Amino acid sequence: MSRASPLLAAIGLAGTLSACAAAGPLAGGRADAARSIVESSWSWTDDQGISSTFARWRGSTIVTTGFFGACTLRCPMTIDKLREMDDILRSHGRFAEFVLVTIDPDHDTVERLRRLKESRHLPSRWHLLRGSREDTRAFGSVLGLNVARDSNHIDHDVKVAVLDAAGTLVRTFSGWNFGEDDILAATD
Repeated sequence: MSRASPLLAAIGLAGTLSACAAAGPLAGGRADAARSIVESSWSWTDDQGISSTFARWRGSTIVTTGFFGACTLRCPMTIDKLREMDDILRSHGRFAEFVLVTIDPDHDTVERLRRLKESRHLPSRWHLLRGSREDTRAFGSVLGLNVARDSNHIDHDVKVAVLDAAGTLVRTFSGWNFGEDDILAATD
């Protein structure tokens, strides 16, 4: 794992960055925290302007991650990995709700999320969400997502979480180093 720059550490914004770390399941306490994603009162607005909570997808497998629209490296790679994941699931007759939460709600407006979805040709069934700063931080905390802000740049972990139909966290992948067998095992 790499660490944020000494400058970011010195000003208290450092977070552990693990863009390419190995995938692994989470320990017990985090499963309860992840269930809180589905049971939370966090309020989101999706790329269509519809207000929602994660309870909307209760009863479905949920694949979720944090991202931001202006990202030029990690987020596009993560979105590509999510497409691959969606394709693998569908080819095996499995389906999941893909719910991407912006970690930059100040800049990622509903209109920006809509344009991003269109420009990246993301499936219409995917959900891009924005919420308050507080709800966004709480979501990131549950995922163990470390975010470091420096001027206009946001550096962050790559975490992809899979929640089962009950809202229990089944697996968190750190980075993009996971394949078909991992994806299928996480969505059994």
